[in-house]
Amino acid sequence: MPGFSVDDLIDLESMAPPFTRDLWQSYYDLEIKLKPAVLRFLEMGIGRDIGKIQSLTTEDLRGFSITILCLESGMRPAQLFKLKEEDFKNRHNRYFSISIPPAKQAKRVDKAPFELDLSPEAGTIIQALIDRCRPDLANGQLLRFPDGSLAMAKSFDKALNSRLRAWAARNFVGPMPETAELKDFLRHLPHLTAYDFRHHVGHSLAMSGASADQIARVLGHSSTVAARHYIAATPELAVIKQKALGENAAYQEMMGMILTGEIGEESDWRGRKVAGMVDNRLFTGIGGCSSSSCDFEPVRSCYGCSDFNPFLDGDHAGVRDALKAEAASQLAISDAAGQTHRNPAVLQLEGVIAEVQVVINHCKNRKGCQ
Repeated sequence: MPGFSVDDLIDLESMAPPFTRDLWQSYYDLEIKLKPAVLRFLEMGIGRDIGKIQSLTTEDLRGFSITILCLESGMRPAQLFKLKEEDFKNRHNRYFSISIPPAKQAKRVDKAPFELDLSPEAGTIIQALIDRCRPDLANGQLLRFPDGSLAMAKSFDKALNSRLRAWAARNFVGPMPETAELKDFLRHLPHLTAYDFRHHVGHSLAMSGASADQIARVLGHSSTVAARHYIAATPELAVIKQKALGENAAYQEMMGMILTGEIGEESDWRGRKVAGMVDNRLFTGIGGCSSSSCDFEPVRSCYGCSDFNPFLDGDHAGVRDALKAEAASQLAISDAAGQTHRNPAVLQLEGVIAEVQVVINHCKNRKGCQ
């Protein structure tokens, strides 16, 4: 080549190739999908707060709305910021939907806004926010912060994690900033952002069998490039999920601190005791409930609730085995219908089984220290 000697070519061959970062590698990250224990934590927090929604402050209600919108829609902070009151549809307080505004479009796309159906819980929360803040909504902006801050990602992430911290703090008595034990406890609480929920929605759609076009439509993408990466990562995530459910004991122990009340002796408990059926078996004497009222199903919904105080000598292993029998029955039905990967009941049972196992481990550790 003109201007290059043979020595230059030899030097060129010995040079390391330039490092090129794979921008799509994060879509295959094993930690990118929300873990079952975190999802269970979110579900329990939402279920508890929705029963006392009128007593929440406006700031807490706004953070509550942001959390459930991120969980169900996977919207970017820019999309959350653009939401208007008219984007939310309430049909007779039974059917709810929201029109997702476009964001980060590489070119102008003349498409009608995608209307996403919301759960009754999400619809109830957003309607409560609108009813309370309607006089203060600037130009109909749904999630406007009082200071009018444009630092969207920071504002939304702060509101989201404030709600998570409030849910986690229910196991402790006293103001949050003044309790040293609580400070140490909250250090282990995962810090989530709107993009964590967005990737979770994308991977969940891929694992449920959605097409690339459907994923791109829900996430507001102008192409299917990202959606194809979500689909390509599905087999790896399925394996990791099974490992996380059964092998990551350290993580389960940490989340168990958040999800369950204090373990104690049945003879010392003076409140209500939990009793219920699992797999046609009656279970009693497994723990006490410190809540004055509860709309959830006893036993199977207790593990993972901060109001549930397990008894040290309760038959938690029997509950676990009964749940495993139910899961096996559900899997047999799904296999017969050819819909194994689309049965949400199996995924929910797997999460509950993991929570029961955490309680069993805690009881064994407590007995070993006595």
